[in-house]
Amino acid sequence: MRRIALSFFIFIVYTSYGTTWPVAYPYKQRIEGQKVRVEAIAYNPYESATVPSGKTNVYYKDELLYSIDKYYRNNIYTSDDGHYFAIVYSINDVRINEFNRNDGDQINFNRRIIEIFKDGVLYKNVFLRDIIDTTDVVKNGHYFEWSYYIDINGFRDAEYGCEACNEVYGKKALKKLDTGYIDSSSYFECIRQCDSARNKETELNIAMNANYVENNTLVVLTSQRSAVRINFNTLDIQRVQFNTVVPDKEKYNPPKLIRRYNELKIPDKFYLPNLDNGMKFEDAVAALFGLKSDGEQKAIFDVFIRPTIDVAGHCVDLYVDVNDLRISEYHSDNTQNKDMTEKLYKWCKEQVFSSKKIPKGFEKYQFYGIIDLYGK
Repeated sequence: MRRIALSFFIFIVYTSYGTTWPVAYPYKQRIEGQKVRVEAIAYNPYESATVPSGKTNVYYKDELLYSIDKYYRNNIYTSDDGHYFAIVYSINDVRINEFNRNDGDQINFNRRIIEIFKDGVLYKNVFLRDIIDTTDVVKNGHYFEWSYYIDINGFRDAEYGCEACNEVYGKKALKKLDTGYIDSSSYFECIRQCDSARNKETELNIAMNANYVENNTLVVLTSQRSAVRINFNTLDIQRVQFNTVVPDKEKYNPPKLIRRYNELKIPDKFYLPNLDNGMKFEDAVAALFGLKSDGEQKAIFDVFIRPTIDVAGHCVDLYVDVNDLRISEYHSDNTQNKDMTEKLYKWCKEQVFSSKKIPKGFEKYQFYGIIDLYGK
């Protein structure tokens, strides 16, 4: 049976055995009842990472409190004054150690589940063992779902079942048991299916808002129908019963975390910027080594390069790797030409590049390219 946890914002799509990341668009975020605002932008919108390179600004009453050189895909749960915030990793990401031959499948209860930051610096970690009853766990395949979830497929089946009951027996026949139209076992099964279908929206609302901040306290609902409270004043962790936090599911309405994405026009192809003098990046790199950037023979070197260029044209961050294809076409420590890699790294940091290819709205942008180098 497939279960889906929905306490994370819905703009990211996860699967249990792999992760699919969408484009990391800039966003603004706030929590109802707070005067804190969060703004974030990724320098590489296509970077496949939980925390891509980028910048996150936290404001209180429109005054900048601090900046972080990261872009958080996860929801950011801020304290009322903005000085603290928490990241909750609540989507089916607690892997069971399925290769432990001695003890069988085990859950890593030391897994970090919540990170708490103070003025942008990691201040405290909260582990799985701190927030759940480790003697009572729920396994789904090779994963343990600790956060509040709903059985979305079960609700869909119930909806289909209820619809089928109404078509076969009619709604009037289901209002009360009439053995002239329906036997008792079918009647009660139809009632169960329809009751479950009606509860879908209520359960979905809880799952979508299973983490929230109220009265300067982070509240996290768990799969064990319990809840965890972390007060941002003391950072104490308190476990409470589910009905303490959610006494009436139908009236559940915690402060909402609202995140708005700015879907800027972002290039859908990888490319490298030209130099400020108009020379192509690959031609300049080839000239640096006395080689060519195209040729009819096999390439003798290839260059993997990922420069981050600011609007002034400076390379502010860089990854580069030059490999000798004459040794092997498969990259390894043996194929890396360290001298050429270091020379190219230094050269890039000294150049001024054209900023024309930086998408509008970005103060920095991470480019990506592969350059084949040929002998003359």
